[in-house]
Amino acid sequence: MNEAPALEELWDEAPRAERRFDANPPNHWPETVRRYLGHAIAPGAPLAKAVRLSMHGEIKLKTWCPFTAEEVIRWDPGFVWRARVRFYRMPISGSDRWVDGAAQCAGLCLD
Repeated sequence: MNEAPALEELWDEAPRAERRFDANPPNHWPETVRRYLGHAIAPGAPLAKAVRLSMHGEIKLKTWCPFTAEEVIRWDPGFVWRARVRFYRMPISGSDRWVDGAAQCAGLCLD
C-alpha cells in the first residue's frame, strides 16, 4: 500500500474554496434546512473543501482515559484522525485514516 498522506499534508494540500454559499438554496430542500443554513452561514461565505477539528475527552481502553485528538476531513480524498491517550501514566498515540478509498489503522503505540 502506498504511504497515505499525514494529517498535515491532507490539510496543507486542500484546495481553496471556489464556490460560495447561495443565500437562496434550492426549493426542493426542506424549509427547516433552508432556514437553518440561512441562519448559520453568511450569504456569500466560501464553502470549505476541508475542515480541521480538535477534540478532547475520555476514551475507553480498559478504563476511561483522557485523550486529545485532531482530525482533518476533506471531501475528495478522505480523512486522517490522530489521538494521544494517557493510559496508566503512559503516553500512547494512534491514528485512523481513510484516504483515496484505502483504510489504515495505525493502532496504539507508546510515545
